Amino acid sequence: MDFYSILEYSDRVVLDTGHDWDSMDVLNPSVINYGGMLLNYYSGWDGNVWRTGLAVSLDGVSWEKIGGYLLDIREDYWDNTYIAANGSAACYADRIYYYYQGTDAANGYAQIGLAISSDGYSFEERSDLPVLTVGEAGTWDSCGVADPYVINFGEKLYMYYLGMDELSVQRIGVAMSNDGINWVKYKNNPIMDVGVLGAFDENGLGEPSVVYKAPYFYMLYTGRNAHEQRNLGFAVSADGVNWKKMNYHGIIDLSKNDWDNQVICDTTLLDQGDGFISVWYGGGNVASPDQGLNGKIGMFKLSLSGVSEPTQFDANTWNNEELDHRDFIKGVYQIEGEEGNRSVWVSESMRMILKKKMDANSLLINGYVSIGLFEKAGINALTLHFFVNDVVVEELTLREDGGFREEIDMSDFSGEYFSLQINASDYVNPKESGIGADERNLAWILSSIVQE
Repeated sequence: MDFYSILEYSDRVVLDTGHDWDSMDVLNPSVINYGGMLLNYYSGWDGNVWRTGLAVSLDGVSWEKIGGYLLDIREDYWDNTYIAANGSAACYADRIYYYYQGTDAANGYAQIGLAISSDGYSFEERSDLPVLTVGEAGTWDSCGVADPYVINFGEKLYMYYLGMDELSVQRIGVAMSNDGINWVKYKNNPIMDVGVLGAFDENGLGEPSVVYKAPYFYMLYTGRNAHEQRNLGFAVSADGVNWKKMNYHGIIDLSKNDWDNQVICDTTLLDQGDGFISVWYGGGNVASPDQGLNGKIGMFKLSLSGVSEPTQFDANTWNNEELDHRDFIKGVYQIEGEEGNRSVWVSESMRMILKKKMDANSLLINGYVSIGLFEKAGINALTLHFFVNDVVVEELTLREDGGFREEIDMSDFSGEYFSLQINASDYVNPKESGIGADERNLAWILSSIVQE
């Protein structure tokens, strides 16, 4: 399966350096569609300070810079030195929330702040303190959090970001927020680590950009090789936190152009409804981990049309060479059993995202529960709670061995996609319970999820 193809990648620079505050490098575009215009909050470097500016466009190719910079360092606040840029703009609560990187001269750590705009052309609010701070000493992001990229997903905002530890190793993590201001880091960060020896990202990775096209999340990220050349990686996720890298080498041919033959980085992604993902990126012809790249901004398009959009799961027909079914359904184990009678064990909770079939009226979940296994652990019943879009729609209690067929009415489902989650009231770990050698957390057995 081809998860992506790159289209319209040429030698064209769509946004170049200027003569003042952005005279040395122009990088890190963040493009959103707002009020019928494309707004590009980009970063400019004058040899001393990184600042944030704005360019506007109708087509994403021809850009007009608007005045000078919009965001500068502040003498009396936490973002008082080096940078007020490398940001990500997101439309939220009818305004633009721009998350940017700042640095305090007192400790030198990069942290993430927030500036808010009502019209897109100026920021009337700005956080007095960072909204995402470094981690505790010894953790993976204890010496810097940077390169934020924020998306809306369901009821939450997701912030993907770079974290740096005390050895200057850079990895990618994620945090979530219900209001855009208070952020909680994911408990299992980092979500993506550096590559193996010889890989394009063996020296570090960061600058993530993410788009969701159900049932998958897609990420472009920047990797640094042993020579500090930078290129892009492509990754896929079924839930936004567990990611699978899809390439060992960078996905862009650095030899194609002169102006970006050493660095491709800083992507921003926008689904413009034409069947493709527009990608703006920073590029340069000097290999460096930070600035002084002769940095400019280019553009290409990404096709995700080759990606399947599953509408059901059947253990006996699953055939996907690239993504394992465990990437598609979180909380399950490997398919097992003889041909025609295959199934998969489920832990205490499973979750998947499905595309709604246009003519489907019911969602059928077929499975099996072994109460005999639970009785060995002193448990006499198992209850399954079925959630659709995080709302409980059905409950099933089983007190003896046997299969079940749970039917969920889909007539009130709105939207093209929906999430299904099934939580079990208990599970058994045979080894921990002293009843077997199996070390898995076992709750029930799933055969299929079908829309009819």
